[in-house]
Amino acid sequence: MSSRQPDLKTRPQDISSPISKPAFHLSPEVRLEIAAPQWPAHALARTYSGTENFLRVERASLMWVSNQSDDLLCLPYCRIDHLEYQLRTALRVTGVLRGRALLSDEVGLGKTVEAGLVLKEYLTRGMVRRYLVLTVPSLVDQWAEELESKFSLSAVTTNQPQFRSDPERFWKEENGIIGSIHTFKQDTHLTLAAHRPWDMVIVDEAHHLRNRTSKAWEAVNALPRQFLLLLTATPVQNSLEELYNLVTLLRPGHLPSPQEFRRRFVDRERPYEPREPDQLRRLLGQVMIRNTRANAGIRLPERRAETVLYEPGSAERGFWNEWERELRAALHAMHPAKASLWGRLLLQAAGSSPAAWLEALEKFPRPDLAKRWRTKALLEQSWERKSSALPALTRTEGGLVIFTQFLATQEALAGALTTAGVKTWVLNGQTPAAQRQGFVDAFRDQGGALLLTKSGTEGRNLQFCHRLVNFDLPWNPMEIEQRIGRLHRIGQERVVEIYNLVQSGTLQAHLLEILEGKLNLFDLVVGETGLILGERFTSEDFEEEIFRRWQNAAEDDVAGAFKTLGDELSRARSGFEETKRLDETLFAHDYEST
Repeated sequence: MSSRQPDLKTRPQDISSPISKPAFHLSPEVRLEIAAPQWPAHALARTYSGTENFLRVERASLMWVSNQSDDLLCLPYCRIDHLEYQLRTALRVTGVLRGRALLSDEVGLGKTVEAGLVLKEYLTRGMVRRYLVLTVPSLVDQWAEELESKFSLSAVTTNQPQFRSDPERFWKEENGIIGSIHTFKQDTHLTLAAHRPWDMVIVDEAHHLRNRTSKAWEAVNALPRQFLLLLTATPVQNSLEELYNLVTLLRPGHLPSPQEFRRRFVDRERPYEPREPDQLRRLLGQVMIRNTRANAGIRLPERRAETVLYEPGSAERGFWNEWERELRAALHAMHPAKASLWGRLLLQAAGSSPAAWLEALEKFPRPDLAKRWRTKALLEQSWERKSSALPALTRTEGGLVIFTQFLATQEALAGALTTAGVKTWVLNGQTPAAQRQGFVDAFRDQGGALLLTKSGTEGRNLQFCHRLVNFDLPWNPMEIEQRIGRLHRIGQERVVEIYNLVQSGTLQAHLLEILEGKLNLFDLVVGETGLILGERFTSEDFEEEIFRRWQNAAEDDVAGAFKTLGDELSRARSGFEETKRLDETLFAHDYEST
């Protein structure tokens, strides 16, 4: 740090005193250089309110900008790879962008990590105490996991019981919250959330805010906040005015009025080719960062997916066909919500293992049917066919990761693999946290099989392994994508091999066919599935759509019931590809974190 004294015309006031305008000026040729510890961080840690708080933090931010260095104070407290483009992004956001930015990196480059770095840096410097992360429902728990595992930040979520039991206390008293944006925008919750100002708000999947008249845009705009990050890989879908709406959330008045913006920059005949492009780029460069895999130097190896179909015997196939007919009839007699719950559970369990299916039947509300099904079921042959291929796969270099949704399936697999002489490690939500990393380390060193459920993967990155098996198939495509993302991520050096095990002719087989053939799920970069499904399908909506189509299918024509869904996914995929091309044309390499 230079010892040169800045040429101050007015000495800075105590940062804890109210200010209405900057209290000092610099001569044009001199840069203010003040060591960060000289400024009383404890003053920023107090509880402030209203304009006074805004001005204090704003002034602290301005002082920090003038004293920028190439260091992030939070790095010793972060468990992340120090990727240069992510560190540059965090420095730029906390520096010249003053904590308000549109992060539009290409999918898969880690916008969550960049936002986490910014948040952790502000917390480390005492400039943030209270923060809110808003995302789509399916990513709430994943955000909690990322902040905890990478930045040691323990936030509460809107998925937790304490939110449902006392939402008023939750919104008013918690200092770190990760919430569903769909829940947050409801009038009751928005009123509670806005009761106290937030130091920092992060909105993931911010393309949901592109429409200025939407409830989500209005809710975020109404929220008192100091710093704001908007994360989306696709800031523009239909016109430049969507980008205008996002920028207006970040910095009202940064762009000219809507009428003037349209006059100067929007060509109605060519809406994706702005007028005055250089001027527009200059304005957007003051609020937007977009890293690409090319400029970040990130190249991931290929993925190869293989569907392993196994054929049941004729008697076994006959039993399952009869079971589905009887189940469909039994569910039609139930309340729709109850029917959906039991239908989804039993159908997914049947596609997993006999153990999972039998366990699910134990509390089925028609015990007479459950008893008859258990008595007539032919289960052993299908289990033998499905599980017998696994031991050979585990003996390859790097071992094998096996995913399942059901604890009963996991337990049955562990027994079968151990009997076959395979070294086996089991991770699920019941595994003590202190033991989890040890199991992963042992698997990495010794190979064999690592059996995982969704909750067992929390905080576990497995890029040292390159083979995974989907022993059963979640009905949420994003959950399948998240499984793959544990292995196919930065640091992976081998082609990732994915094996999907399904019985031919079943609901799971038809679902896999459309996910692979129409959505091209296994060719997508991790993170793109949610962008394709968009607002049409959240994870719960997609699962419900699968169940509805199965329930209403004509007898023995489940494939026909899924055809129109496949066509819809194909159109969504084509629309996403067009959006990507347009974004690349608009932004190119003008917004890198250089």
